Amino acid sequence: MEYGAETIELDVWLTADQEVVVFHDGDLQRMTGEAGHVQNLPYHQLPLIPYEYDGQITEVAIPRLKDVLEAVPAETPMIIEFKTDSQDLIDRVHAHVTSSGHINHLVWFSLQSKINQRLAFTDPNIPRVTCVPQMLRLICLYHIGLLPFVKIEEEIFGVPIDEVNYARIRDQKALKSLPDWVCKVLAFFFGGKPPKLLIPKKMMMHLRKRGMPVWFLGVNDEADINVALQAGATGLLTDKPKFVSEYIKKRFGKQN
Repeated sequence: MEYGAETIELDVWLTADQEVVVFHDGDLQRMTGEAGHVQNLPYHQLPLIPYEYDGQITEVAIPRLKDVLEAVPAETPMIIEFKTDSQDLIDRVHAHVTSSGHINHLVWFSLQSKINQRLAFTDPNIPRVTCVPQMLRLICLYHIGLLPFVKIEEEIFGVPIDEVNYARIRDQKALKSLPDWVCKVLAFFFGGKPPKLLIPKKMMMHLRKRGMPVWFLGVNDEADINVALQAGATGLLTDKPKFVSEYIKKRFGKQN
């Protein structure tokens, strides 16, 4: 937030002893250097994360969601992503954000359709971002001229701006059930960097006129920022908030 971000996005998982933790990957290897999965270990057995701070290497614990909610003011907007299909996890997250007051400034979502539906059923008042199948469906409807006549269940349209290819489409959990030939067709039509068919400017204008925010995901360099802004993004999700904030401030003379 000090770097200029207007909201915080984080991923949640449930440990073996039912603690909700904030962690991007389910697998522990990349961040901790140790094998294992968050869901298979109790919280006190999770490895620490080596972290460089002020020129020195230290180790920090994987944070629990309730600790993060205590550290972040309740009025700070927050986005929570779910990557595992667990009603227990959803219920526990809902209880935490309700008791802490963050529920009033919360967006939650999953890129997987089934999980996104669970979220809507659990609390339809919390806004959601489109999952991958819904995103592709809406884009297809736009290209055949039917989008203006279709009700959109989610409140925010999310679209990835990083490279889309066959390997990435095939690796998407939300698309695992699709036949291989369908994934190849999707890669042919929606592939590229940026994937131009995924970000038609007139579609973004249509969604904004309907009052639907358009968020671009994975915006991490100047080219990404320029493409997103030219297409009409209303929000940018990035791993580099300081860089993005400074670039926009430099380009427009103010912080957006």
